[in-house]
Amino acid sequence: MVLHYCIVSIYLLLVIFSFHPVNGEVILIFSNRLTTGTSQASLNGTQLPDFDTLKDGLSILDLYGIDKGMNSTTENNLEIKLDQMEYVPSLCTSTKSASLKMRILDAIEQTLKFYESHIDLLPTVSDPSVGLSILKAADDKHGKLLQGTYNISDWISNICNQAVPGEKEFCEASSTKWNLRNGQMWKSAKVVKDNGVEDSSVIGHEKEYMWGKLNGQCQLAVVTRCEVPYVCERTLYDTVPRSMYFLTHQMFQRILTEQTDCESAKRLLNEEVNDKLCSKMYQEANLISKLDYPNILRDLFSEYVAICGYKRYPNFFREDWIESLLSWQSRSGYGCFTNDINKNAFITSDTPIVRRKTYEEIQKGSGSEEELCLPHFTTVGLSALAMSWDYMQENC
Repeated sequence: MVLHYCIVSIYLLLVIFSFHPVNGEVILIFSNRLTTGTSQASLNGTQLPDFDTLKDGLSILDLYGIDKGMNSTTENNLEIKLDQMEYVPSLCTSTKSASLKMRILDAIEQTLKFYESHIDLLPTVSDPSVGLSILKAADDKHGKLLQGTYNISDWISNICNQAVPGEKEFCEASSTKWNLRNGQMWKSAKVVKDNGVEDSSVIGHEKEYMWGKLNGQCQLAVVTRCEVPYVCERTLYDTVPRSMYFLTHQMFQRILTEQTDCESAKRLLNEEVNDKLCSKMYQEANLISKLDYPNILRDLFSEYVAICGYKRYPNFFREDWIESLLSWQSRSGYGCFTNDINKNAFITSDTPIVRRKTYEEIQKGSGSEEELCLPHFTTVGLSALAMSWDYMQENC
């Protein structure tokens, strides 16, 4: 078993770092803009990447097996019934709705206190700006309740200014585009039921693949140059829902495209495809919840809630899901999102930073300097909380 873990761990790390290096740094999932070593010609050409060589060979159930230290990852005899529309209290039908709303807002404030006290320690990528921009869009919509206390716009500008080349251009071009308009209609919950994968037995078994350079360059091309290279059109704009991070980035690419003035790119957008993408994300999120949220899949789960919440799919605002998300936050007062690093299977490309002590901890001589904050997990966690708050403000 130990040998199995070591082999899989080394394999995972090789995959992660071969997909995500920039000048010795690790680029995170939302901001995987790898400009180094990818020529514009390679993107504009008609040669598609060989997905057989790009597949990392890991599925949701593979990662679950690694997280639990199982010898067999995909053949773990799990019998999980995925009922697409099982009744689970939403944030608005919960008996705890009022207190939940206050807890979500408090959790958002705790995350803002983390950014306020740790902005100088954040990685030099645009990733943190995404979560803050999504929160700012929600706060703009609801009376700027938070911006009266926290300089969110200044933090976003600071993050963009400090970002490495490529990241900086993307950050400056995209961070002001996030917008939640009053009167935007929420989708019917029935949409997810009608558009999910019919054979639910495949959910969790599909192998995830992501070509980092493709992902980053496709985002940069549409946001900064109003271009859709052929290879991007055939992959991230593909109308067939993929799995895991590629799936979230199929929708993320579409959101970025919607925010541009590029009519030539917008011709690739289709609301029916959005429905299929978020329906698939719901099915995968549902599986992750039934697996009791393995550590290694929590940031992915948060991406599902954030991205499809932004696209107005109410199914993701389940009481049990948001309660779980709240539990992954540091209890220190600096509300970054953390993970149980003592678990053997803790493998991530999210480079942790050591949390500073709060004023209260210093005064009491308590607190651990060894609590590790995960910047990308915090970005997607904040995004999910922001969208949960927005949903409750409108519907509860």
